[in-house]
Amino acid sequence: MSMSKALLIKRRRTGEGAPPLFIVVGKKIFPKATARNLIKRRLRAIMRPVLQERKEAFTIIVQKEAKEMSFQELKEATLSNIGKQK
Repeated sequence: MSMSKALLIKRRRTGEGAPPLFIVVGKKIFPKATARNLIKRRLRAIMRPVLQERKEAFTIIVQKEAKEMSFQELKEATLSNIGKQK
């Protein structure tokens, strides 16, 4: 499990038929569905190459600090947390 202020990333066992990536975005943090969908799309785009090279599954829980992050900041935070989990 890795922790940053913006994201909580947990590694999971890969199971048969289980999706390799779960993204949890709370409705209290992002009240509008468009904002929740935007952060999910960004995280899926960031994680796509990681999931192809590493045969692991992840759960990403988005915290309120991610609300103000740009795509580049989100990418740096995500990849640095994933790198710490090797």
